[in-house]
Amino acid sequence: MQTNNLDSRLVLLALAVLLTAAAGSFSTVGAAARLDWRQLRPEEKLVLSPYARQWPDFSREKQESLRRGAHKWRRMTEKEKDLARERFKQWQLRAPEERQRIKESFKKFHRQPSALRRRLLAARNWYREQNGETRRQLRERWQRSALGSETGRHLKPPGEE
Repeated sequence: MQTNNLDSRLVLLALAVLLTAAAGSFSTVGAAARLDWRQLRPEEKLVLSPYARQWPDFSREKQESLRRGAHKWRRMTEKEKDLARERFKQWQLRAPEERQRIKESFKKFHRQPSALRRRLLAARNWYREQNGETRRQLRERWQRSALGSETGRHLKPPGEE
């Protein structure tokens, strides 16, 4: 179960980055009027076409978030898009309760000081660069220690402690 907990934390962090890239959420636009679908540029309409019917019902904040996501999507390589599609499929397979827990964790991550967020992302990137055996050892080390604390002390890669 501890391995699942670590894996869940890593998935949460990866999902946080994916959601940020895909939707550009967590910004405040204010109570401005909603955008009319006709105001969108043709390339935005192409990417956002799955939302065309719902567009008038979205808040301005949601519309702007989707526009930022569409802009980022257009800049992604095909490999990045394929990865995003696969992660979205995996997201849809999760239970609604698990998705809600992940969303709350994502929000909590973004409420952290930027220095801590940078350390988290650096630790995630460092972990991704490790081979399977090193990852296994790190999971075991994580399980044996109290590194799951809220303080973030555990976020320095080995050798920087």
